[in-house]
Parts: sequence; C-alpha cells; structure tokens
Amino acid sequence: MALPEGVSDILPLSAAQTGMLFHVLEAPEATGRYVAVLSCVIEGPLDPERFRSAMQTAVQDRDAYRAGFVWRGVKQPVQVIREAVELPWRTLDWQGEGDIGNRLASLVAAEQCRQFDLKKPPLMAVTLVRLSQSRWQLVWTIHHLISDGWSTSTVLRDIFALYHDPDRASEKSASFKSYLTWLKKSAPALEQSFWTHLLQNIDGPCVLPQQDDAKTHLPHQRYTRELGAALLNDIDALARQLRVTSNTILSGAWALTLRAMVQENDVIFGQTFAGRPAQIPGIANAAGAFINTLPLRATIDPERSARQFLSDHAQAQRALAAHEFASLAEVQAIAPIPKGTALFDTVFVNEGVQQHVFDFDALKLTDLQTIQASN
Repeated sequence: MALPEGVSDILPLSAAQTGMLFHVLEAPEATGRYVAVLSCVIEGPLDPERFRSAMQTAVQDRDAYRAGFVWRGVKQPVQVIREAVELPWRTLDWQGEGDIGNRLASLVAAEQCRQFDLKKPPLMAVTLVRLSQSRWQLVWTIHHLISDGWSTSTVLRDIFALYHDPDRASEKSASFKSYLTWLKKSAPALEQSFWTHLLQNIDGPCVLPQQDDAKTHLPHQRYTRELGAALLNDIDALARQLRVTSNTILSGAWALTLRAMVQENDVIFGQTFAGRPAQIPGIANAAGAFINTLPLRATIDPERSARQFLSDHAQAQRALAAHEFASLAEVQAIAPIPKGTALFDTVFVNEGVQQHVFDFDALKLTDLQTIQASN
C-alpha cells in the first residue's frame, strides 16, 4: 500500500512509547508530562544561523525525530514518520537586560509545561537566547515519546560536529525503525512465569500516601539535594568491599526510604533500563525513546544484615535485567491488583556522573541541565 504524500514510514510504537502516550492522553490537562527541557550556556563566537542549520540537519537525519503519533481511527496507535520536518526555532536578544537569571528560570519553566500536538512532528522546539556578544543560552525542549536522555546527549555532540563541518554526514547510528524491528523479531517474549513469581503474594500497589491535592495535577516541582563527592566515594568503596555495584547500594537506599514512607517491609518501585540491545549495530549512537521502566521488588527483613539485604537486592536487579524489554502494561496485567491500577508510583533512575561542560573547538558548552517530568 502506498504511503500518504510526505510520509516516509508508518511504524508501531514500542511498549514504553505506548505507556507514555496513554499517560499523556489520560490527563490532557496535566501539563508537562514526559516533556524534557535541556538548557546550557554556549560560550564563544557562535554563528546562530549556522548553529540552527546544524540542529535542523541532525533532527532531519533521525527517523525518531520526524515522528508524529496517531491513535484515533486505527486499531493500535502508530507513529507516522514524515519525510521532512522543520525544527521550531526562535532567537531572543537579552543583551544588556537585567534579571537574566529569573527570566531564564521562567523560560525553562514555561517550556517544561509546553503542550505539544502529538500528531505534528517534530515534537521539540528550540529557543536560543543571546546574553552577550560571546555568550548564549540554549533551551531545547523535547518530548520523551521521541527521545531519551542518552539520545539527546548523543545528538548534541553530533550537532556541534555538524556546526564545525556542515558537509560531514551525521553520526552513523541505528534507526529507530531497526530497533522496533528487532523488538518484533528478536526481543525475548514476555516470560509470564517470571513475573507471576516476582509479584506473587503482594498485598496491593506500592504507592505513596496520597495528599488531598494529589489528583489536581499541580505543576511539577523539583527538589535537589547535593550529597557531595565524599559520600559517593564512600558508596563506591563499600560497593567494592561487598562486591556489588554502587547502583545496587543507591537503589537499596531508595528501597529503605520507600519502606519508611509506606510503612511496609515489602516494597515495589520502578527500575529504569537503557533498553539498547547490543545486537543492533550503531545502537549506542541512535536516537529515540529506548528507555524502559519495570517493577523491582525488595523485601526488607529487619533481622538480616545490610550485607545480606544488598546481596539479595543485587540478585533481584540481575534477574530483572534479563527481562528489560518486557512491556510494563503486560506486567501490570499479571500483577494481582485491580485492573487499571498502577503497581507503583516511584521510580529510581541512576544517570551516572553527569557531564556539565563540553569543549567543541572555539565553543564551550557549560552548565548543562535537564529538567523533566513523567506522570
């Protein structure tokens, strides 16, 4: 069957995309769901039009970034890949103006609440603010339906490479279509027995105590606590001593925190996986929504030592990783909880040590930050 004019492909959704789309559509009044805002300072002799051209090329070269989503009039939601898209762009000049810090904070906050028309790609927008002759602020807003944090970082490097050499080809990487094809043909089938055993005998969903305003869709709030490099070094040392990963210790700490909040010794929370199968050539540089979140269960026995708890927790993480391509919706359907009920409402994500400064020849990128929110 011939494709409509201007359409290069029509693809299914991954399980993670299906879940995100459902969460966005179930509460259209909840602004900012699955919207991420990357902001950073660019120092140096930036040519804004050349930079815009580099970003346009990087977006055009990736099928995931040319996707719009259709869910009405079809049996299953699909993503429609356009042949060409135009990156929404605006340039502001704030040179010599005061209160720049608050103005930037307001700009980022407004972008995080952006409501995209999911049918019209690209689901992203760029604002470039001139702060001085050699200082700019980049604000790049992207919907998680088309990109995860790993993808954005990879594409950002390619953008600056294209800026310095417009004739070069974009970073060679796998297409998102190749990933979806792999999922259909090669991803392990849902192992129902594993999930049935994992979720057996749970008393119900593991959710935080609800506040009176929990369902009013208040704006997202962000709290940051800097724990310091010394503590992280101690965690790394302990991990080596116990022969577990630092991730296991951090995830275990969240399990204990959650236990204190829900007053239960048996807790479940989301564990996020990169979702990039090594079998696909070029997957490390690919762009798209690859991440997946699945339930991790931790049982805390106050009579057992911390060493034993962390050893068990590490084993649970390894077992879960073998099923990282499972559909969360199918897993929740297996759980002995009422249909349509969320199994958990907290997620632990270890993003590793974040790089905040990049040097791209005469240009320097600093103060890289990302703000994002889910359901």
